[in-house]
Amino acid sequence: MQRIFRAGLLVLLLWGVSARAQEAAPRIIFVSERDGQREIYAVNADGTDLQNLTRDPAADVYPQWRSGGAEILFYSNRSGVWASYLMDADGANVRFIAATDTPLRAVPVPAPDGRSSAYRARVGTFWRLHVTNGDTTRLLTSPGADDGPFSWSPDSRALAFERSGEIYVTRLDGTLPPVNLTLSAAYDSQPAWSPAGTQIAYVSNWEIFLMDAADGRAPYNLTQNAAYDVAPAWSPDAQQIAFASFRDGNWEIYAMQSDGCAVRRLTNDNGWDGLPQWQPQPAAAFSPVERPATAVVTTASANLRSGPGENHPVVASAAQRACLTILAPSSDGAWLQVQYENMTVWISVSVVEIVGHLPPPR
Repeated sequence: MQRIFRAGLLVLLLWGVSARAQEAAPRIIFVSERDGQREIYAVNADGTDLQNLTRDPAADVYPQWRSGGAEILFYSNRSGVWASYLMDADGANVRFIAATDTPLRAVPVPAPDGRSSAYRARVGTFWRLHVTNGDTTRLLTSPGADDGPFSWSPDSRALAFERSGEIYVTRLDGTLPPVNLTLSAAYDSQPAWSPAGTQIAYVSNWEIFLMDAADGRAPYNLTQNAAYDVAPAWSPDAQQIAFASFRDGNWEIYAMQSDGCAVRRLTNDNGWDGLPQWQPQPAAAFSPVERPATAVVTTASANLRSGPGENHPVVASAAQRACLTILAPSSDGAWLQVQYENMTVWISVSVVEIVGHLPPPR
């Protein structure tokens, strides 16, 4: 009897730990038309526990996490005019905030520190970025072209934004005028600054790319898919990116590691799903760090050797698009020590693409 009691107590304790862990796991909100009108849904990062948060015959759009992930701001025409509303993270306690005549054109986005907000509004013939702080509002960019989708830096001191198909970065204090990071013939838009502050995900010709936030170097195609991939959104720990994709013949929500590996579909329905946003987490929960550098195999197969150099024996083979965590480069930079399954092996730099920043040589 005592053993049964102890076993039952252990099960309850483990269930409690599991429940608390599940409650603490960040959710992804998105907009869906699966019920015939646009509504706001939430789902776990593994695609489980899908929940319709709004359930209203009106259109509910442009959700944003507020209050550190405890509440959701959204826009709706449920009262006959467009207005902003606030609800709890589980969809309860919906309350009216304010009416607005331009909810789909100038949606303010608060800075991570909560002190400022940025939004787009038309000035003359151009859409321009504005920043408001209390009672003060100022234009952040000069005229000459439309300013498109934008993203705050994690320290709230800069904005990345799209202008004329390029990604620019500018500082709010005026010390850095808009600088073009992409300088590409492709159409680049929808920047998303990483929580660690070192990288920017963005859309380039309908693929999701990653680049260094400081100077735009090391651009890498994360999705490498013929279909449309858009709307990248970082997980709060910087290890994953959610996005919307048409790769299965319908717009669905997907997630992948922030190196483009381990892609998985989170939704599966006949309606349009888009605009994913990852729930923020308390700063004390973790400190976001860049994912370790990854070697992505570019050939049909790649030899993995016991040491750096052709003279070392082949111990395994990795298939194309295999993702290998880089432990260190060789002293000459021609070989990479990587993790493959349960082995530590070496692979030639010539057969991989490197995503992220290399650690020092060994």
